[in-house]
Amino acid sequence: MRIEVLGVKGGVGKSTVAAHLAKALAELGRKVLFLDRDYNGWGSWSLGVESKGLLWWAMHGGERDFMKETRPNLKVLKLYPPSPQFYELILRVHRSLELMTKGAEAYKEVLRSDDFDYFVVDNPVNVGPDDEAARHEREFFYQARPEQEGVGLFVSDPSTPGLRAVANYVKASSTWVKPLALVVNMIPPTPDEVERVQMWLRENCLPLSFKICEAVEFDDTLYQYRQFPNPEVKWEAIFNLAKKITDLGN
Repeated sequence: MRIEVLGVKGGVGKSTVAAHLAKALAELGRKVLFLDRDYNGWGSWSLGVESKGLLWWAMHGGERDFMKETRPNLKVLKLYPPSPQFYELILRVHRSLELMTKGAEAYKEVLRSDDFDYFVVDNPVNVGPDDEAARHEREFFYQARPEQEGVGLFVSDPSTPGLRAVANYVKASSTWVKPLALVVNMIPPTPDEVERVQMWLRENCLPLSFKICEAVEFDDTLYQYRQFPNPEVKWEAIFNLAKKITDLGN
């Protein structure tokens, strides 16, 4: 299964959810490839891959450090360098058949390197099927793994505008990704806020065709003493989400 982790804006913890989901699925004994397609690269960095990515390697060569196994059952692939380098490189690579072929073959080699159960794809915010990098990546992915079902895990903040925006994003994305799960993240841990979000989910989960809807309270253990969330902390809410996803596949 290919799980596209999608968010309508920054600051919702999308990459944190993606990285912890990949880690949790691996801890549950599934073979996972984490595909970092987000230009900020936090997900792959947090899981132990410090690289400029496969696109950079296709242009410049050198060590193939864009992919490695960082935990049992979990391999991490960084696709792109951080912006603004990404935008310059994507134009140069896409204008060269030789470079496109080199990058595509290396990508397909990684995709076929193991019998993966899940591909967790961390996307940039507001990504769509017509984005140039997204279009080519998906094309090469399904050339290598045509049997994989593509589903979407959408992440939102708990604000009313955020929930409205993610609902619109889900509807706009329905032509290219099948809804699987919605995570409303970083909810202030007060009864009124939790109940408000849970009520919204009860009213909107089925109409938006989600199989799983989760209200996740803000967890300060992920953020203590660090600039970024700590990927080594076991995030129970996302671990439980991973169990629900695997149960659907059984």
